[in-house]
Amino acid sequence: MANKNNTGAKSKDAKKWKFNIIDVLVLVVVVLAAVLLFRRVATPATEDEEKIPLTYEPYVVEYYCDNSYKFVTDHLEVGAQIRDDTLRLNMGALLDYKLQPSVFWEMTDAGQMVQASRDDQNSVTLYTIVDAGDNGNGITTYDNQVLSLGHSIVLRVGVCKFYMTVANFTKLSESEYANMELPEYGHVDMD
Repeated sequence: MANKNNTGAKSKDAKKWKFNIIDVLVLVVVVLAAVLLFRRVATPATEDEEKIPLTYEPYVVEYYCDNSYKFVTDHLEVGAQIRDDTLRLNMGALLDYKLQPSVFWEMTDAGQMVQASRDDQNSVTLYTIVDAGDNGNGITTYDNQVLSLGHSIVLRVGVCKFYMTVANFTKLSESEYANMELPEYGHVDMD
């Protein structure tokens, strides 16, 4: 006769929980997620994360490119619309521009680096005016475009495209702004 205790059912001792590698990995992921969430909630906001109220004022922004083909710079026109090509933001109108010989570095036969230029290229400096606020690390435009010195930016100026660097920005006083002769497109209301 068969033993009643041996019916194929597991005994109470066999029902103990056994950890495997998947259980350990799930437990580690849950603990890490809880720690990261706690750190995020418990950590106060830094200055970068805080919203600093900005007072928007007119700034002249100077962009510089050390070399651009003359067939591009020949099409520059004061008053042309300037757009950030990456973010598709309006960056005002071209107030003025300055063309100079392009800047390249070449090695001489003696192994020294010397500055040179190419006849078919210019360096170009563009000037525009934007309403922006001082954010402590540069300026922020109405469209939340942050500009700092040395910032690389791709600009479309009319039909031209330039790979520029922010070279300078200068805040204008209300009297300086009122006395400026601005291109029609480039006028920025102070109100």
